[in-house]
Amino acid sequence: MSVCPWCKAKNPPAAKVCLKCGKKASDHPSVTGRTVGDDFGDEDEVIDAPALDLDVSTTRASSGHQLGHTVDDGFGSEDEEDAPHEGLDLDLRAPTNDVPEMPKQEEEPPKKREIIPRGNVPNPDAIEIDPIDVKVLADYGPEPKAIFETIPYALRVVKRQRELKRSLDGVRAAVKEAEARRDERLVELGTLLRPVIAGNPDFASYARTLGEAEKNVQQRESALAATNATFREKAAQIDAEIASLEPEQQKAKVEADAKGKAFEEADRLRQKHEARRKRVEIDVRAAQTKLAAVETSAADRAQAQALIATASQERETRAAEEKIAVQAAQRAESERATARGLLDRVEQQIEALRQKRRVLEQEYSRAGAARTEGVAEASKEMRSVMLEIGRKSWKGGPDAPGADLRRKGVADAMAHLKKLQIDLEKHVRALAAADKPAVTKGLALLGGTIVLVLGLFIAWRALRTNPYMEQQPKSMLPSSSQVVG
Repeated sequence: MSVCPWCKAKNPPAAKVCLKCGKKASDHPSVTGRTVGDDFGDEDEVIDAPALDLDVSTTRASSGHQLGHTVDDGFGSEDEEDAPHEGLDLDLRAPTNDVPEMPKQEEEPPKKREIIPRGNVPNPDAIEIDPIDVKVLADYGPEPKAIFETIPYALRVVKRQRELKRSLDGVRAAVKEAEARRDERLVELGTLLRPVIAGNPDFASYARTLGEAEKNVQQRESALAATNATFREKAAQIDAEIASLEPEQQKAKVEADAKGKAFEEADRLRQKHEARRKRVEIDVRAAQTKLAAVETSAADRAQAQALIATASQERETRAAEEKIAVQAAQRAESERATARGLLDRVEQQIEALRQKRRVLEQEYSRAGAARTEGVAEASKEMRSVMLEIGRKSWKGGPDAPGADLRRKGVADAMAHLKKLQIDLEKHVRALAAADKPAVTKGLALLGGTIVLVLGLFIAWRALRTNPYMEQQPKSMLPSSSQVVG
């Protein structure tokens, strides 16, 4: 918390104006200078002010507020560094006695503070935000004035900060998208002005760098095209060999299918003759069984003997037919195996060629990926130069047909980005606007209350289940002998 030098009221660290009296810290007579930067953060203009005798000593920050923020020039993404939990204890002594001294802030024990990254905000301290807007966005409610009000206040703060963090993530994503759109507009402006900067001495270094980058792009694109052409040539040769084998493969496949069907027909015929022979043998065994039986009548014996005589001749005929069918099936099977062997050899040749092509694809895919990456790097360098040209010329510079329209697009993109950056900074300040001591105290009281209630409940349950408490009333009753006496 920061202390207002006018009314001594405590304010959030990010507040620019006292929430109680409405005055800024810069309104104090001892604060007479400020630093102003442009939209890109490249130049700083220092407003003249009387000299101050500063006794600067580094101490532990009393409020744990983030005192440092590292940013870039406002374009693209920047790396932020969280400031250490240190503050500057400034003893401002004016050269004359008519300037009052800054009131000293009350010392508080150092507290661990969660550092909230601000995202891609060029200079958050230069963004003027009404603290009332921050308070409305935070929506934490009035600060507690009594100790019993700290618990509901802490619960509101925790719930609202979760919502603010989710909203902050969406704002950060929108800022990144707006930065990308701004850079795209600047690149379009630089690309449009490229033909007219060649003879401009202010852009001589850009033209030279751009020429080198363009030369790299052309060379790497030529190398990539040569690599692709070599791959296509070798792949075409392999594809031609595969195509030449495909008719042979189709012919062998047709032959193998025909031989397979012929074998199936021959095998079915063999099975048919085999079944006839076995049926005759079954009839012969049945007739022999009848002849061997004593109870068989004379007529049945005669019929069985006639069947055996006839079946013997038929069995020889069936055996001969079966032998012929077996030989035909064996020939068909041999022809089928030969056709399948030819088909397998052709398919192996085709598979070998396809494997060779896969290896070729892997080899040239690695080379092509490396060359494509090189082209992308060179193109990125060209884009970077175009971006710098757009940055330097978006407010004024070389003119070309359509440049005014491009500059208007850049201005609109920057205005949209600045609006989002203000929204982002507002969210960050809203997250830090809570009364942290009150939140800490409220959560501690809530935790203590829960522990106390649980302890009382456990003690109550223990007393209800204590066996000694149940036996004590019985022991206090008088015995029967005492009653009789």
